[in-house]
Amino acid sequence: MNTAITFCHLKQHQLLLVKGPDAKKFLQGQVTCDINALSEQSDTSIPVPFGAHCTHKGRIVFSFRGIQLPSDTENQEIALSIPKDMADIATAALKKYSVFSKVDIHIDNDTYQLFGVNGKDVKNALQAFVGNDTLPTETNTAIHTSAGTIICIANDCYELWLNTEQAQRFADHMANKTMADDEYWDEVKIRAGIVDIHTDTSGVFTPHALNYHNIGDAVSFSKGCYTGQEVVARMQYLGQLKRQLYLFTSKEIMPIKLTTGCSLYAKDKTQSVGDVAMVSHYDQQTYLLASTIVEYAEKDAVFADADHQYPLQLVTG
Repeated sequence: MNTAITFCHLKQHQLLLVKGPDAKKFLQGQVTCDINALSEQSDTSIPVPFGAHCTHKGRIVFSFRGIQLPSDTENQEIALSIPKDMADIATAALKKYSVFSKVDIHIDNDTYQLFGVNGKDVKNALQAFVGNDTLPTETNTAIHTSAGTIICIANDCYELWLNTEQAQRFADHMANKTMADDEYWDEVKIRAGIVDIHTDTSGVFTPHALNYHNIGDAVSFSKGCYTGQEVVARMQYLGQLKRQLYLFTSKEIMPIKLTTGCSLYAKDKTQSVGDVAMVSHYDQQTYLLASTIVEYAEKDAVFADADHQYPLQLVTG
């Protein structure tokens, strides 16, 4: 991947806002991460965990990155960044449980625009944008500044949540940098081991299948009950993971185009040995994260098709 600074206007992502006196309490009982650990302080880095909302059977309905926005005490506001195609599913999933909570749940269509930026010298570029404010340097932390909300999602990799005025200023600031699209940003996240749930994988994977239990604070095993918690905890303490998340790339340009939810195969097994969780075909290069049977992934013996014509290469290190 190009190490030059590249930025993206993330038009295929948006914010799901949960606002009201019960916002934290409500989400704490619904999602895998510890919402009570969120803070709205603006003078220091604050936690921005990855997380998921699951079914009672422990399957992920939608994934998100969450942050507490500055707000008054009586109206806590939590923003969850989700893929745009998940807006209806995520909203309906939370509203189903919100009847007895004082919360308003809606998709933000007007206030915020989301951007991604990465590259070897990205910190200097962002520092010039935010001025005297201190950038977050630890993964899954953020800072609210007058220039906008800046989130560190991986090494040399940031997301920005900006209002209209801030977004225009950021676009002007990055005018001499390379601009890419959402698929580039998907590749950035894939290479960082971060899986977003989309409509065709909603309800398919458990958090463990996507390595969420090892991504920062995406799954809390001490926060108490939430939807699907018993199944997730049982896998953590009693289960044995037969499939784990692996990063693959194509050994050659394939005439077939893998998509999320596709099966992967091996020569000595009739059934699939893995399922594609997230894939990017940016710049004629395929990268994908797949929940795959361990022995086949680590033998580097996985194929993109049932006829075993298109081998995939395990990416390590």
